Parts: sequence; structure tokens; C-alpha cells
Amino acid sequence: AEHAEVSEVLGILAYWFETNGDYEPAEEHYRRALALDRQFYPPDDPRVTKSLVDLGGMLRRVDQPSEAEPLLREGLAMQRRYYGDRHPDVASTARNLAALLRDLGQFAEADTLYREVLETRRALFGDAHPDVATALNSYALLLERMGEPERAIATYRELINIYQRIYGGPHPNIVAVYNNLATALRDEGQFEEAIVFFDRSIATGDDVIREDHPNRAFPRIGLASLYREQGSTARAVSLFREALAIRRNGLPPGHRYIGETLSDLGASLVELGRYEEAQLLQHEAYEVLLAAEGSDASRTKRARARLVVLYDAWGRPDDAAPFR
Repeated sequence: AEHAEVSEVLGILAYWFETNGDYEPAEEHYRRALALDRQFYPPDDPRVTKSLVDLGGMLRRVDQPSEAEPLLREGLAMQRRYYGDRHPDVASTARNLAALLRDLGQFAEADTLYREVLETRRALFGDAHPDVATALNSYALLLERMGEPERAIATYRELINIYQRIYGGPHPNIVAVYNNLATALRDEGQFEEAIVFFDRSIATGDDVIREDHPNRAFPRIGLASLYREQGSTARAVSLFREALAIRRNGLPPGHRYIGETLSDLGASLVELGRYEEAQLLQHEAYEVLLAAEGSDASRTKRARARLVVLYDAWGRPDDAAPFR
């Protein structure tokens, strides 16, 4: 068990677990790989750095930014010292750090990093390459957050063309871009085309992604939210139920995504006057989010507010009072 080559296999297994949505064993294997690499190699060895940034990237993707950021910053600095600025590994770590900063609202630094990543990858690989496409997808998400929806939508359309050239058929990456484009179109009020791309994302994902993989929930939730906005709440409820089943099967109990979906489904049922079922779901949602994120987190506050809405609509102000 105490051997350098074991670390390499642990890292491969960790990536496999993460890709399949099994995040707890993924984190465990990444941490074990990093510990072994630090035991057998010098601190600035590329193998140590790889394990460091692999763990940091995974923690970023499961929404643990406070742990992920120092790992990614340390790893990026080590890679720059070892490889220089124009290297595939440097670009990959910079993209991970840029995505984390985007999610934290630190847009200026994120924008600088994304531009560097795109310049490096295009210089190394050309335009029609998966790594260029991945960076473009992440950058489009930043453009949305920065309030540039037209540029984001144009970037997603470019991405779809690139992915179709790369893969020549259905692929999980295309599923994600269909969903992202649909979300951007929905947010811009372009509902008809948004529905088309949400439907494509769902259908393609059902073909190419494992049945209980958490990623299959995203387009269902996006389309459900659109239907809810349009007043088609019964259709939204059906999709939220599907998404909840996928997330319960594919994520560990108590994950915030499960809490979010419970809350969305419960709020939709309130709109339909189905208060008893909504009550069960919204209380579970609140407890999940309270445990996962704390009482002051925005998602927890929303779940708490939705309990007030439920009990007010139900004519039970005394039950609403503790949450109000």
C-alpha cells in the first residue's frame, strides 16, 4: 500500500469515480494519492502538483471553494515555475481557478485567467479541440454572470458547432452545452428556442449518460423552471420529480442539490394547492440545506421563506411564524 505507483492508480480511480458522480470515494482517493505523492516525491515534483490540482479541481466542482482555492493557487504557482506560462497543465489549472473565481463573483481576475487559457490552448491545439471548447464553455458562463448574455449565447452556438466537428455524434459535453445555451436563452426571454435546447439536452443525455448520473438532472430543472415561469406548473412538477429521483440516486444523502430540488418541487406544489405533500418536501429541503450550508446561506434563506409562503397560502399563520 505504501508505494509510489499506487498513487498513480489512486488518481486514475479518483477521476473515474468523479466522472461517474461518485464524489465521496473520488475525494477519498484524490486525498490518498496526494498524501502518497508527498511521501515519495520532492514538494515541487510535477506528480505532487498534479495530485494537488486534481483534488482542488474536484473540490471546486462539488462546491467547496474555501478548500479548493488555496490548492489551485498553490498548484498553479508550482506549475508556472516548472513549465512556464504556455503549457497544457498550466492552462487546465488556470481554467479551474478561473471557474472558482467566477462562482465567487471575482469576475475581473476570472476574465484575465480565461483569456490566458483560451490564448494558450488555441496556440497549442488550434480551434477545433476539446480543451479549447471546454474553456469556451466556462468563459461563456462567466459572460452570463458579467451581464453579457448576447456574447454568451453566441459563444454557446460556436461551441455546439465545434463539438459536432470533434465528436461527430452525441456526447456528454454536447449535453452540457445544450443545457447552458437553453438556460441563457430562457434568461433572455427566448422561451421557444430555450425549450428546444432543453429538450435536446434531456434526450441526448438520456442516450449517453448513465441513468443515475446527477448531470441528467440539470436540463430537467432548467426546463421545469421555464414551465413554472410560464404558468405550466403541472408540467414543471413532473420534471422536478424526475430530477429529484436522479439526484437522490446519484448523490450522497444531504447534498445541497437534493435540498434545492426538494425546495423547487415543494414550491411548485404550493402553487397547485397541494399543501400536505409540499409541507413534507419543504421541511426536508430546509433541513438538508440548513445542514449542508448553514442558516445564512442564500439557498437556506429561500427554503425558509418558502415555508412561510406555504403556511400563509394554507391559512396556518401560527405554523409560518417560526420561519417568518
